[in-house]
Amino acid sequence: MMTEENLLTGKTGYIDLTRLMFSAVVVLYFALIIAINQVTSSVLSGAYYLVLALAVVLYYVTKKEVGLGRVLIYAMGSLVCGTCNMIFAGNLTPLKMVITFLSFLLAVFFLDEAVDPRAFRIAFDMNLLLISAKILMNGRTARVFVDSSNNYVSIHLLVPLVLYYAVLDTRGKKTPLLPAVCSWVLSLIAGGRGGLLACTILLGGMLISRLLSDEVTRRE
Repeated sequence: MMTEENLLTGKTGYIDLTRLMFSAVVVLYFALIIAINQVTSSVLSGAYYLVLALAVVLYYVTKKEVGLGRVLIYAMGSLVCGTCNMIFAGNLTPLKMVITFLSFLLAVFFLDEAVDPRAFRIAFDMNLLLISAKILMNGRTARVFVDSSNNYVSIHLLVPLVLYYAVLDTRGKKTPLLPAVCSWVLSLIAGGRGGLLACTILLGGMLISRLLSDEVTRRE
């Protein structure tokens, strides 16, 4: 297990380029989501994140039995099917297909030891800053994303945040409470009811986990 100081270096004294590359892919993926949702409906993001979730499940199911190669084959298959849809049905665009393909790859990367969990924290912070700026400039009643409900505020915050917490937890590292608090506050301000409920569940779970951990520590 690598120390906190060596998450990006792998070994003391040099930068692990593979770790840096995988982490950059994570950040760029979420940056692309943010960019698209400045010009089109964020309902699309819900679909992208659903693809990401399905890819994670697929990875868990196939990793121990067939390894990463099969997952990448499935990802390529999704790209081919999406391309056929784009050509014959016209429901997809090249940019949407790139995001769908990256969703599968990200599912592989985030479970790989090479990913730095801070990449997911950066993705969360990017969304946090964008949403905060939009609310400050346009008011809490204005829509944060184009042609979509402010319920999607919580989607953009929770997806990278939950992945961030998951990676920290699997590596035995402490999960900070502040990001969960920030996501709850912004969801409350944005007025999304379903999003606020989701953020409340996350924050409540974090608080209960923290209390139980402190109780066990006191008993020891």
